[in-house]
Order: sequence, then structure tokens, then C-alpha cells
Amino acid sequence: LFKVWKDEAPPLSLYPIDTMGSFSSRGQRLESGEAQIFSQWLPLRSWDMTEPPLKLARVAEPAPVSAEGPATEAERASVARAQPQDGGGKKAPEAEQQQATPPEAEVPQGPAGTVTVLSMAGREMAVCTPVPANVAALKAAIEAQTGCPPALQRLVEQEGTRMFDRDEEALPQEDLELLMVIDETPMFSWDHKGNPGNAMLEIDGSVVKCPNLTTDYVNVLTREPMRSGVHYYQFIMHHIGDEQWCGVAADPEQAGPRYSGRYLKAWTYYCGRMRSSSASIVDGTGCLHAKGRAVKEFKKLKPCGDVIGMLVDLDRAAIAFELNGELQGACAIPKDTPLWVLTHVDTPRDHVELVKLSLQDAPQESIEGLSGALLEITGGTPLRSQYACEDANRLG
Repeated sequence: LFKVWKDEAPPLSLYPIDTMGSFSSRGQRLESGEAQIFSQWLPLRSWDMTEPPLKLARVAEPAPVSAEGPATEAERASVARAQPQDGGGKKAPEAEQQQATPPEAEVPQGPAGTVTVLSMAGREMAVCTPVPANVAALKAAIEAQTGCPPALQRLVEQEGTRMFDRDEEALPQEDLELLMVIDETPMFSWDHKGNPGNAMLEIDGSVVKCPNLTTDYVNVLTREPMRSGVHYYQFIMHHIGDEQWCGVAADPEQAGPRYSGRYLKAWTYYCGRMRSSSASIVDGTGCLHAKGRAVKEFKKLKPCGDVIGMLVDLDRAAIAFELNGELQGACAIPKDTPLWVLTHVDTPRDHVELVKLSLQDAPQESIEGLSGALLEITGGTPLRSQYACEDANRLG
């Protein structure tokens, strides 16, 4: 029942097994082998389930424990006299006598609940044990297991209507089953709060206007980037006052009035200049503008009503642009890089609406364009040479 290293020099190691109960009373009935062990060795501290082995100290031989039942008063007195005393011959303190008696084993406490996160179809998506302190910590744990950003997570109690949408909300420390819906709204909603030029913008979800524009232009990005997968967007161009860029950007710091469209680290459909008849792909007609280069001529937009389609495949690292359903061209984009959807407002009357649609709505020509020959952007016409007065280092 116990493995004991029988040596004259303590400490010894004591190993309990599951079938052995704790011996907290001298009157408890013991088998003969057990009685022999406990008559010679008593633990100084309890088995706490975390720091074995226990240390044992030699004590005087106590009176034998009766095999027929509880010890008599005389036997108890004999055992008490056998306990160690201090150097002066006085009786050991009560605390030391209690310490010499093996206490009951401490029962380990289980975790304070588990959060199980399920999809709408009932598939287990994440398990968090113990329950995180608040909603923000839970969303971070879910992101670590699923890759889904906290901004896209919508959590609701499975049995009921309670929503967990406030990051600072404390979670009950008990078992929870939650449903998670992936809400992509932040991927097609314009970021107003984080834009340095927000005082000039009017944003309502996916619609942006700029009636208070006091600078030459403002770049507007979505609240959340695309990180993986295939996505299909449409830019509904309600009004273009002068020139516009619509596409994707890798650097969210480009939001605001600092960067001209020709200095963006971006992959965009340049709409052309509304008040110009120039055929220049730099500042006249429509064109693919990618990372500071005019790559290939696209159709020029009208001032009102046209729709730019944009199919983005982050896994394949490619993007395709269309105008009113007609493919204009496709090029490579960075791999393993988050990309924000971008538009560039240029006059106070500009009005752009962004829509995210199902992949089933993407034209077949655009889908095939992603897997075909992509336009080579490195051979395009540099945009900055046309505007040397601007900071030549902005693209990096």
C-alpha cells in the first residue's frame, strides 16, 4: 500500500495509491503491514497533490493499535506519551502533536467552469477553460483557437437571447455554451473614428460623403481588413467630382489627407479625371494603379452611376477589377498580408457606397481572371515623376 525506503536516516518518501484512504485517527483499523509502517514513521506535512514526495521523521514507537477496533483510553495515553518532547523534558506543544498526526488528504478543486463556443450548425469551434474574466479575454482566446478577429465575433447564449457584445462585461464563472456568428460588417464599413480626417467626412456604415472637405483629398479605409479567403466587393459610384481611386491598401496609416492617390501603397482602379479629356493613364483615363505605377488602361468612369467590381483572393494573392460587370484586368497582391478596402474622396460632392456580396454574384470572367495571366505591375509608368513636388519617399 505504501512504498517506504527503510533507512535509519530520514527523510523518506511516501507514495499513496488510489485505493488507500487517509489515516487521521489513531483508532482507525489498520492491517498488520500498515500498522508497522505507521508505528515507525509519521509525516510532517500533508500530501497536497502537487509537491510529492512527503518528508517523514522518526518518532518513538507508539503502542500497538488494536486489530479488533478502536484503541482503549490506556492505549491512547501510551501513544501520547510516545510523542517527542522538547529538550527540557516538557510536553510538546499542541500544534506539534497535531502535526504528527497524518491529516486527511486535500481534495483538489476543479476548474471554475468551461466556455464552449459553437457555430450556428452546432459544430464546436473553441473551448476555453477556465472561464475568462470578461468578454474581451474570451474573444482573444477564441481568436487564438479559430483565427477569427474579435471585431468579427458575435456571441450569444445558446439557451436564451443574451448577447455578449461589451468587451468589459464580466463573465459568470460557470459552464457556458455560446453560439458564435462571424459578422463581416466591419470589413465593408468605413472607419470614421480612426480616420485623421474624420471631421471632413460623413460616414453611415458603408456610405461615405465629404461635404466638409477642406483639403485636396481624404483616403478612407474599412474598419477591418481582409486576412484570408476570397471576397467580392462593389463600389457604387454615386458621384465623382474629379478623380477617384478604389481598391485595397496594405497600410492603414494611409487613411486621412496625407497621401495622394498617386503615392498610395495600394492596388486600385483609377477612375480617370472627370474634367479632363486627356488619354494619359496617369491622370486622364481609367487605369490600374498599383504601388505607384500606372500599369494598364481601364475604361474611364462616368461622373455618376457606374459600379466597380473587385474580386480579391488572398489565398491565391490576386485581385481582379471590373466595370459594370466587364473584366478590366487582374494583378498580383501581397501574400499573407492583411488588406483594407480603400476609396479616395476628392471633392465635397463625392459619394461612394461599398457593398460586399456573395461569391456567387462575382462574374465568371473575373473568377477566371484570377487564375489566368496576371498583369505585371513592375513595368508600368511611374506616377510620382508626374508630381515631383510631392514627397518622393512616401511609398517607401
